[in-house]
Amino acid sequence: MHRIAFIFIGCALLAACASPERQRPLQFGVGYLVAEDYASAKAHFEKLHETHPRDPYIALNLGVALEKLGETDRAAEMYRIAIEEGEHTPVHLTVTDGNQARQTTSVAMLARRNLERLDG
Repeated sequence: MHRIAFIFIGCALLAACASPERQRPLQFGVGYLVAEDYASAKAHFEKLHETHPRDPYIALNLGVALEKLGETDRAAEMYRIAIEEGEHTPVHLTVTDGNQARQTTSVAMLARRNLERLDG
């Protein structure tokens, strides 16, 4: 079983780093991931990525959608962006294989785990 971690965007997660206007589009895209609608998640996060190409939250979640759709080269590229930009970007709630978990980590750490699994 391949465990893919992605961010569940919630008020607690982004309160210090994103306005409510920014949180809503991220939450919408994560909803697609939770529903396992990876094609819609990919389309949604790609559109956000166009205007925010270095955003670690967007890069990580786009990477997950791409990986689930079998686009592993592009997924790895997104994970690398998330690692570069997300070292100090906090995460307090994640979803891995449909299971939510409260944990304190960083976007970079989650992206690193996903990338290691792809490379492994």
